[in-house]
Amino acid sequence: MLFKGDYQTKPIETVKSSIINAAIKNHWSICEAGPQELRADLIYKKWKIYADITYTQNHYEIRPNLKYTTLANDDGTVHRAVNNWIKRLDRQVGYYVYHAPVSKVDAPEIPKCANFDSITYDKKGFIFVPKSYVNTGFAWISKPVHLPKNTKFSYEFVDVENIPEDIVESMDVRFREELTDSHNLATSNADYHIEVSLLNAKTHSKGNVTDTLFFAGSNEQLQARVVIKDKQNNAICLIDSSIRTDTSGWLGIINKATNKVTAALTEGIFETLRERVLSGAN
Repeated sequence: MLFKGDYQTKPIETVKSSIINAAIKNHWSICEAGPQELRADLIYKKWKIYADITYTQNHYEIRPNLKYTTLANDDGTVHRAVNNWIKRLDRQVGYYVYHAPVSKVDAPEIPKCANFDSITYDKKGFIFVPKSYVNTGFAWISKPVHLPKNTKFSYEFVDVENIPEDIVESMDVRFREELTDSHNLATSNADYHIEVSLLNAKTHSKGNVTDTLFFAGSNEQLQARVVIKDKQNNAICLIDSSIRTDTSGWLGIINKATNKVTAALTEGIFETLRERVLSGAN
């Protein structure tokens, strides 16, 4: 479904700024796909929704991205929830652009979009047990490489100022454990470096008492963008992983208390790393 809007002619940078701010205000992540092209994405329950946005000085269009959205059907249609969420985004974009000044407003800096080779969806958990839903995108930034399984990595967390400290600390522990257990943690002279950005940390809770009910709908969300770099600081690949973990019921409360969201997210990242990158011979 196509959503679009027209407005008084305004500087292209002002239009871009309005669209970015509308998306961020409504909890969408957004990146730059090309000249006058943006891509927004949103975690919806256990799925990931992507929307393509194009704009000019007096017109914009928003449509579902069928290649990446995990609620897209084989016949080219999407679940009605996708159109509903994009419709909400459209309303906000229209409002922001319409009320934007006719003078130039510099747009916030946003990352370049990755052209994902694959988008995977994984459900972790069992029947009647709170589940984690992980969506992971992988993209080569430079020429594909297939590293030995014993490649040594250093790692660091960047751009985590707006993330709760306990989540950052938990992710740090999980990464160190994964790299140590697989004998990939560099103590010095790392072969490659891992940069981890965390974003979209959200908790949906109805209170401790209500959360104990199995169908309360409480959950935690988190997104990580992982960039692998070589010794010359050249980016090799990108792993973009999002998770939604149920935290309703007593088992859900335990999951929440033990930071299961960071464990499942880290596991999904390293599964992709081993499958796509650490596939060469030692």
